[in-house]
Amino acid sequence: MAAPVVAQAWKLLRDLALRSPLLAARSQVVQLTPRRWLNLHEYQSKKLMSDNGVKVQRFFVADTDNEALEAAKRLNAKEIVLKAQILAGGRGKGVFSSGLKGGVHLTRDPKVVGQLAKQMIGYNLATKQTPKEGVKVNKAADQIKKLYNLFLKIDATQVEVNPFGETPEGQVVCFDAKINFDDNAEFRQKDIFAMDDKSENEPIENEAAKYDLKYIGLDGNIACFVNGAGLAMATCDIIFLNGGKPANFLDLGGGVKESQVYQAFKLLTADPKVEAILVNIFGGIVNCAIIANGITRACRELELKVPLVVRLEGTNVHEAQNILSNSGLPITSAADLEDAAKKAVASVAEK
Repeated sequence: MAAPVVAQAWKLLRDLALRSPLLAARSQVVQLTPRRWLNLHEYQSKKLMSDNGVKVQRFFVADTDNEALEAAKRLNAKEIVLKAQILAGGRGKGVFSSGLKGGVHLTRDPKVVGQLAKQMIGYNLATKQTPKEGVKVNKAADQIKKLYNLFLKIDATQVEVNPFGETPEGQVVCFDAKINFDDNAEFRQKDIFAMDDKSENEPIENEAAKYDLKYIGLDGNIACFVNGAGLAMATCDIIFLNGGKPANFLDLGGGVKESQVYQAFKLLTADPKVEAILVNIFGGIVNCAIIANGITRACRELELKVPLVVRLEGTNVHEAQNILSNSGLPITSAADLEDAAKKAVASVAEK
């Protein structure tokens, strides 16, 4: 039953999409700068759904086991579901550091809710992905339309419901919720982005975000400073191929300012694992001269102690190369990415 249901549901969504000039216009913009980062908790996603006419279960959010017990009593339901709220899927099969198995529990007794919550709150939960389920489309069509309208209204890149179920009374309800958003729409979705929970991020990631930088930590010793996720992955791969290991990659993005370059170097040099820095910039909308000025400023003011290899290509690259070569700083220039990776790996091996 699930396969025909899914096929019919997606046919409905496809037909709606073809009639929507708004989605067509917005998808062209997303293709230009597809940055997708915001991720909300389930209860936040359910609140958005409820505000837009989508039926969800009644719920309360609890920060302590006593709050969970009181919430269970207030629900006054035949059955109560207790769900741990973390930014990950597969909670039902997860295991807490307290020893409790499962981040999703079903009970008829409010007292049990309090006991379970005591073993959840304050403990770490390791999870895996849960399986998918289907639902009858004839009763779900109205909800699917509302989910689609929600998708457009809030600039989502994904609206996931798993499971999407039918109650014994015949109501179609979203029993779970996960929504991802397009960061480019932050300017018109301020209330949603204000809900962003940064507590599960690494502190350095939050610090990078203050300067519109994207930082991902790895376990090597060569820092990668790039513009664009694709270029970042290619840079990491070529470092590996040449016998090195990337310590991280820091994505500068498109609208670059000299101050961002300086802050990027502060972040990279703060990592004690970093023994060399590889800068790999392809200047399309990025001005290489701005990058070069930011690099020289950072080298001087931060008194850079590790080897620095720079490969620049694109807009104003010749001016940028002159800035670096005339700076009097120990900066190693590279002709291309392969050359840059070899020089970065060699600089670490020489230590």
